[in-house]
Amino acid sequence: MTRGALFPFCCIQKIISMLLKDLDVFARNSIRDELASLDPLLRNVGQWGGGGPVGSGDDGGRAMDDYDQ
Repeated sequence: MTRGALFPFCCIQKIISMLLKDLDVFARNSIRDELASLDPLLRNVGQWGGGGPVGSGDDGGRAMDDYDQ
């Protein structure tokens, strides 16, 4: 291949690389914003007597027999 034939391929690689970097930054910022908006909601769940995550052992102070009735 001649140098001229490689030129468009190199440009395409650079363009794709730049677009992927921009997409990565956008995705990271979106995830960070979403987690920040969920944080206050998750803090409020604990105030209402809800238990912790499944398997955490925190059942909101209820015994397992309470669920069977």
